[in-house]
Amino acid sequence: MIDESYIEKILSDTSEGNKENVIGFVKYFKTYPLNENNFTVFQKIIDTNINEALEILFKDRNPETFFSTLKPNRKLIFNALNTLIKYSPKKISILGVSSSLGILQNVYKNARNGLKIYMLSASDIQHIAKYLLIDNDEIDKIIVEFLEAIWEIGVKDISVLSKNILNSYYDNKKNLTDFIPENLLI
Repeated sequence: MIDESYIEKILSDTSEGNKENVIGFVKYFKTYPLNENNFTVFQKIIDTNINEALEILFKDRNPETFFSTLKPNRKLIFNALNTLIKYSPKKISILGVSSSLGILQNVYKNARNGLKIYMLSASDIQHIAKYLLIDNDEIDKIIVEFLEAIWEIGVKDISVLSKNILNSYYDNKKNLTDFIPENLLI
């Protein structure tokens, strides 16, 4: 495998001048099977938010289920959340959103077990829910199912927030920004 510092150097520079290097690396690295030892490299590729690189990575793969073969763990969840936190709904590749939300959907489909691995905060819920504003049916479905699972578990703060966001999503008289701070949307 390639030296970890070399990978970090390529994937941490998302400038226009380095874009071709990232794309070249993705063409090479996508031949490796996803496993417990390299999933963070795949997540770093997603976190570059270079749409052309993500199109290559997911050419023959479903971004929503890409990480589903892995046993859920804190690092996997943390990295997915960080990608969703880092970008605004208007500035992230839909493939990056799909793969990050797919991880969370898989982990929290049984919310009780998911929360044992990684306890979500109200801020995490808001950062996930802000992607309802991109108006994409597939993304909306994942987020709604996720919020419903969190609401049903009954963990005080995050369950109430999840229910409030769901109510505002379904009620045209309410606004999602009543429960998602506008600074998260920028």
